[in-house]
Amino acid sequence: MTSDTSNNAENAATMGVGTPQDCAAAPATLFVCITCRMSLEPGVSATMTTDGRELFDLVGLLHNTHPAADQVMVRSVECLGSCDQGCTAGIGAPGKFAYLLGGLEPTREHAAAILDCALLLGQQSGSVLGRLQRPPLLRNRLLGRMPPLPLSNPRNTAP
Repeated sequence: MTSDTSNNAENAATMGVGTPQDCAAAPATLFVCITCRMSLEPGVSATMTTDGRELFDLVGLLHNTHPAADQVMVRSVECLGSCDQGCTAGIGAPGKFAYLLGGLEPTREHAAAILDCALLLGQQSGSVLGRLQRPPLLRNRLLGRMPPLPLSNPRNTAP
């Protein structure tokens, strides 16, 4: 993984992303996995509310009262494929890298952090949201990132 220095901007430019027109402020989307369970301990029913559903509900409550709510869409998703990572969420915006965050907990603090992170991504002018730009609670919770689609540089495609 690259560091959070100017390398990120250079890497983005090499991939054909990161131009000002690609990265203008645009509404971000926050996906919260509603099937995530932090653990399924003995005696816990599989039909009980999941940790992911609780996190999604908390994000929804915060989103409904946030002054910049129109700048981020909140969506539920059934499985982001990181089942061994606790609760997971993904954020993305047009022309910007998408991020998968894990090790989240169904708390107000985590809900606020992922909502803030989605807002930051949507509002920034660049395509990469560096580690130090993310809310402190999320700086060590990145599971992965993907470049914006479509890639405009044909040299980065398979033959």
